[in-house]
Amino acid sequence: MPRFALVLLVLTAGASLAVQPAVNAQLGRYVTSLGAAFVSLAGSALLVGILLVASGNVGELRGASAISPLYLIGGLFGVLNVTVTLIAVSRLGVGSVVAITVTSQLIVAGILDRFGLIGIEQ
Repeated sequence: MPRFALVLLVLTAGASLAVQPAVNAQLGRYVTSLGAAFVSLAGSALLVGILLVASGNVGELRGASAISPLYLIGGLFGVLNVTVTLIAVSRLGVGSVVAITVTSQLIVAGILDRFGLIGIEQ
C-alpha cells in the first residue's frame, strides 16, 4: 500500500475515534451503556470476521494458540475503550473525552517506544 494511502487511512481511523464515543453515547440512550458497548463491539467483530473470510486468511488464526496470552488481551482494551468513553462522553463531553484519550495514548506510546515494551522495537 502506498505511504500516502496509509496516512489517509490512519487519519480516517483517528477521525473515527473522535466520532465513535458520541455515536455510541447516542446509541446508549436507547439500549443502555452496556447494551451500546455490546452492539458496537459485536458489529466490529462481525465486520472483522467478514474481512478475515474475504481476505482468505482464516487459517492464520491457528497461530493464536502459540501466542503469549499478553498479546491476546487487545480485545479487552477495545472493550475498555468503547465502554469507558461511551459512559464518559455524557458527563465530560466529546472534546474532553477525546483530548484525555489522545493525551493518554501519546504518553503510553512514548513509553512503549522508549523502552521497547510489549515487543515494540526501540
